[in-house]
Amino acid sequence: MPSNIPHYACVLYLLIPSLYSENVVFRPSSHIRGALGRLHELLSAVHGLPIQLSVSTQREFVSGPVAEADLVVFTGTNANAEKIRTRIAGAQLFVYFGQGINPLIVGPGADIDLAARDAVDIRLLNSGQDCFGPDVFFVHESVSEEFHSLPAKRIDELKFGANDDPDADYGPMHYEQAFGYALEYLHGNAAHIVRGGRVDVGGRHLEPTVLSRDLAGVKTNFEELFAPIFNVLRYTGQEELHAVLSSPFFDERAMGAMVYGDLPETVELLAKRHEVCLDTTLLQTENGNAPMGGRGIIANYVAFGGRRTAEPLLVSKAVADYLRQGSERRETA
Repeated sequence: MPSNIPHYACVLYLLIPSLYSENVVFRPSSHIRGALGRLHELLSAVHGLPIQLSVSTQREFVSGPVAEADLVVFTGTNANAEKIRTRIAGAQLFVYFGQGINPLIVGPGADIDLAARDAVDIRLLNSGQDCFGPDVFFVHESVSEEFHSLPAKRIDELKFGANDDPDADYGPMHYEQAFGYALEYLHGNAAHIVRGGRVDVGGRHLEPTVLSRDLAGVKTNFEELFAPIFNVLRYTGQEELHAVLSSPFFDERAMGAMVYGDLPETVELLAKRHEVCLDTTLLQTENGNAPMGGRGIIANYVAFGGRRTAEPLLVSKAVADYLRQGSERRETA
């Protein structure tokens, strides 16, 4: 179970699958085990569906409920997914929700005000601790100055506060490891900070921070940051941009992409492997009743019969496509 969207994950991975499964067993992320356990307790008293909480270790869970299940759904790192996948039988269906870069691209002709507003909204989702957040922003040099000024103005208007403060726009970082990694990343890239960078270590308050540099000469293995960090790269032309977007690193992590401006060839290139949003964000277009994702093997895949297939995912569709139709309901982990 993912740790950053507990309520939504309960609907997607527990409540709906329980309607076509004999039994659903889930193991919460250690980061929110207490909160998700309480949520399960409250919901189960109402819905009465066959959903069971497991408090076992990951090793015990894999050797127990996972080994006995027809369908296994996993959210997390690719390395952990591969460890689990190699231990399940070929007749089991394995659905993996992983890691994507989700670039936001701003080109000539873009509505810069819209692009800047959406950039702040999607990057600060869950205070920056969400997999929908873009790990990199590509901005054409002709609009980079205007783009930089607008998010800075928007960020200055945001209110920091506790997570239970309804008036707060963002809050402290929850994950200790992610907080530490973000500080390390900013320390190593301090020369590129153009806005923000202030930190309250005790309160885990990382001010939304914008880094800016030229794309030329930057390594394309962009870091996955669960933090309110805007990694902005200026590009000069389509050829330079496409070389990065078609690199093996991007191909393997092809999930979603957001494009603003007149970039038809860029959209065509991305659409081969990404779910592409035009002048809007992944959050605004995401639909829990439709497949989501791209065709990057590290981003998401379905494994069945010893074969992995990278494709947009919806659990019920994967069941219909890969498990025998008309079979009786089975246990899900």
